[in-house]
Amino acid sequence: MLAAVAVLGAVNASYSYRLGFDWGDLSSYALIARDLLEGGTPADYVGYGPLWHFWGAWLFQVAGVDFSALLVAFNLLIIASALLLVMAVRSATGSIWPGLLVGLAVIFVPPLLASTMRLLCLALFAWPFVALAGRAPADDRPAVLATGSAIGAVMMMRPDFAYLFAALLAVLLVWRAVLAEVSLAKRISYAVGRGLLAGGAALVLMLPLAFDAVRRGYGWHLLSETLDYPKRLLLVLASTGAATAEGPKPAPSLLRMPPLGAVLDPASGQQVFALLVYSSFVGLVVVAALLGWRALRDRGAARCDQALLALFLLAASQLPIFVLFRPSWGHFIGFMHGYLLLAAGLLAWGAQRWVAVGLAARLGMALLLAQFVLFTGYGLIHGNTGLVTRLAGRDQVVELRNGVRFHATPAEKRFYENIVSIIEQNSRPGDRIVCVPYCPGFALMTDRRLLFPRHYVDDSTPFVDPGWLDKAIALTDEARPPVVIVLDWAPNDTDASRFDVWARRYVDHLARSYPISGRFDIGTAWLSDGAGRAPLRRVEIVDWGPKTARAGEAFNRQPNGQSALWLRLDSDAIGSATIRLDGRELTTFTQGVTATALVPPELLSEPRPLSLQLVDRLRNIESQIVTLDITP
Repeated sequence: MLAAVAVLGAVNASYSYRLGFDWGDLSSYALIARDLLEGGTPADYVGYGPLWHFWGAWLFQVAGVDFSALLVAFNLLIIASALLLVMAVRSATGSIWPGLLVGLAVIFVPPLLASTMRLLCLALFAWPFVALAGRAPADDRPAVLATGSAIGAVMMMRPDFAYLFAALLAVLLVWRAVLAEVSLAKRISYAVGRGLLAGGAALVLMLPLAFDAVRRGYGWHLLSETLDYPKRLLLVLASTGAATAEGPKPAPSLLRMPPLGAVLDPASGQQVFALLVYSSFVGLVVVAALLGWRALRDRGAARCDQALLALFLLAASQLPIFVLFRPSWGHFIGFMHGYLLLAAGLLAWGAQRWVAVGLAARLGMALLLAQFVLFTGYGLIHGNTGLVTRLAGRDQVVELRNGVRFHATPAEKRFYENIVSIIEQNSRPGDRIVCVPYCPGFALMTDRRLLFPRHYVDDSTPFVDPGWLDKAIALTDEARPPVVIVLDWAPNDTDASRFDVWARRYVDHLARSYPISGRFDIGTAWLSDGAGRAPLRRVEIVDWGPKTARAGEAFNRQPNGQSALWLRLDSDAIGSATIRLDGRELTTFTQGVTATALVPPELLSEPRPLSLQLVDRLRNIESQIVTLDITP
């Protein structure tokens, strides 16, 4: 059965390069790993624990800086994590088949590759933690050591999860101490002693990293980053109405969960997502109530429930990051992987007692199975994690620098070609560029570097890093990056999270200090006037229409009432090209050799000849000037 999970995982992984390009989290990871490989230290970037990025640097040392190798390696980690979760459930239930359900769910609906660390941390902690719950207090020292070691490993990769897992261990140890039929002093001695044993194991495991940090000069950074995690969390959660360097600000915007009403509203487009969210919340509440009721009613039953308690705690541990910070489908997957551990345990115990349990328990088991089926089926076809959706139409191969190779739709291929053209024609390999709020993949696929050590920014950044805007402006002025890209994107689905809203002062500074700017498919780029700029290239307008129009009369009328004109070129127009009419740049749409634009009615109000030209300021391209005659 374990082999079946591994084989299915390998088959699933074979599709990973066909699923498009992650120019966010996974590209950020690749850039950091490359910098570490080339002699950088964790003090040079803002990210998660060093061990996680060191692993990428070691991979690049073997395979070269190759994004495709990273895809393979991350998929192998997903398979390994699935197998560890299978064993965790087996340890809790004594049966392999419930764990197999969890393993298959992880394989069929894997995390976003960039969230592999979250799954790996859960898997590393789950097995020893559940094993500890099943041991008698008298002989649980090996399990405590293993659990503490797992916390140490997680602390070096994702400190916030390590703090969370340490809290889970404390809850379990206190629970076991309270239920022990010994004196109060012995209960306290047990909980404190086992806690110190686990903490000692974690510290011993972290010693090699600590020695490396001291030797290479990033020891203080490592210590401060590790200890700062709880403070950062509290800063963001308590930031309502807080003031930053920019003055009084509202709380940073966060993504919102689907509303409860979406469960009954197919038109919302979130019905299945909402049903999974709220049914799993109900499941957690019911299990919490059941555990509490059994503990109050029968201490002996509570002792038997320790494995169930461990699975409940694991499921609950995955809830905060989803509910508080990232209630999107991609992050819900991480929560569900933890929740399904609990669901599998409940199914196993229900099956073992099938004859004895009542109708309500059997209905509950049916609902748990339905959650498995719904999550797996929906996850296979939905959005940025669903194989079915992501494979659709991706029949174009794109190969870029640093081993970035993937399949794309024709439109996606044109988009990436345009980005590459803008960056490569205006900078050199190795140059530092700016790409905000989050597009490290643009630097990776063009073999550039990012200027800012903080790769991701949103409207919470001024709270966790006060003065970031001032530092960003000063660093930009000092380094004068040849390309600065600002995406037209709201990371948290709110206007307040748009970079040009919360960081307006930075954008205004670019407008004053950079001589060249232009829009492209999903944002605006600013270019310096350095030597890296490409020479002027001419394209020819071979036809256009209309060539004449009557003053005050619309032509090719569009649904918004505006007129529309078109140009046909001798080569493809790309998304950053703009039609300029009478010196005014129009809203332009390009496809192949054709460019179209909407014409404001005031330009057609009186008879006169209007100059017509295609320009692309970002790629330094322009056409000859032709004429649209406006007649009486």
